[in-house]
Amino acid sequence: MPVSEDRPKPQCREPAASSQADRIVYRADELLQGRREVWIEHAGEMYRLRITAAGNLYLTK
Repeated sequence: MPVSEDRPKPQCREPAASSQADRIVYRADELLQGRREVWIEHAGEMYRLRITAAGNLYLTK
């Protein structure tokens, strides 16, 4: 599926409790936006986050 520039970017959600003030929570469907996988760049390295056939999340370098 091609990336659409018209699609809104996922919004960060506020922590549910004040003890989690430093935590940023994203739902998997917000990150994946209907796709089975996305690529994430971190510290100059590329990682693939995907949903397996069993419905689990799998992160590989």
